[in-house]
Amino acid sequence: MASTASETKWYSSTSSTQTMRTWSEVISSFQDVPAEFQPAFPGSETTFPYTVYVPADRLSFLQKRNAMLLCLCADRLVVLEALRDRVKTAVYPWQEILYLEQGRILLYSWLKVCSRSGASTATFNTVNVHQFEPIISTIRQTTTGSQSENGQKEQSLRELAKFDYLSTLNFKFMNFGRQSIQPGDTVVNIAYQPDRCLKTFTLFHKTLFSQYATGHLTILTGKELILITESKRTKMTHEPLYGGVFTYIPLQRIQKIAFYRDAEDSPCLMNISLSDAMHIEVEFARDNPDAEALKNVAKREKCEARILVSLD
Repeated sequence: MASTASETKWYSSTSSTQTMRTWSEVISSFQDVPAEFQPAFPGSETTFPYTVYVPADRLSFLQKRNAMLLCLCADRLVVLEALRDRVKTAVYPWQEILYLEQGRILLYSWLKVCSRSGASTATFNTVNVHQFEPIISTIRQTTTGSQSENGQKEQSLRELAKFDYLSTLNFKFMNFGRQSIQPGDTVVNIAYQPDRCLKTFTLFHKTLFSQYATGHLTILTGKELILITESKRTKMTHEPLYGGVFTYIPLQRIQKIAFYRDAEDSPCLMNISLSDAMHIEVEFARDNPDAEALKNVAKREKCEARILVSLD
C-alpha cells in the first residue's frame, strides 16, 4: 500500500486504473455526452439512442485511437470521431451497410462497419464487448430481416448441433460457429478449411519449421454468409493463435459469388462481390470437398431464393 501522496500518484498513473480510463462506457443521457461531441450528436431522435463512448487512447504503442461515440439510432448508426481540430461524422443507414467485422485477440477487440460510402472501426477492451453487442445484433437483424428469438429455442439447438462434427477437427471454430448464428436462422452449409502448409524449411534433409496458411470457417445460413478466420493469415509451426475474426455479410448485399482457380494446382478461390469496388476473397485448398459442396449449395440457393446473382 502506498504510504505517501507521491507514491499514491505514481500508483494511480501506472497501475491498471490507467488502463481502465480508456475502457468504453454506455452513455444514457445527453448531459453525459462529452462536450466535444455534443454539437454533432444526432438530435432528431425522439428518445435518447443507445450510445457507447470510447475514450481516446494515447498510451498504447500499437493501438492508439481517437475518442469515438457510436449512436444506435432508429434507422442508422452514427459514428462520431474526435480528430485534432474537428469531429468527424459518419452515418450508416441500415440499407447501406454491406457487412460487419468483429474481431478479438485476447483483450484487444474491434468492430468495423463497412458501407458503400466508407467504413469506421472502433477498438475497445474485450472486457467491454457486451456494450457493443446491442449494436452488432441490431445491425445484423435489421440488415437481414431477422427477428429476435421467440419460442425458437428448440430450432436453434438443432441448428447449433450441425457444428458438432467440428469438435474433433477444430474445437475453437466449432464454438465460434455456434456463437455466430442468430436465433431463428437456419444453417444451410458449413465449409471448414484446415491449416494448409505453404512452405517447409529444411536443413540436411531435416525439417526445421513450416509456414502455414491458417484455417477458416465459412457458414451459409438462410440470411447471411459468415466468415470466421484466425487473427493472422499465416503462421509458423507451433505458433499459437488467439481469438478470431467474424465477418457477417447479409445475403441481400451480395451481388455475385464466383469460384475459380488461377492454375491447375492453385487453391480454389471464392470471390464475394458486394459492390463494383468491394470484394472479399476466401481461399480453399484445391482438394477441399467442403468448397465444392458450398459451391453446389450456393447454386441451389441462387435458383431458389434469387439472392446470389451468379456463380462461375
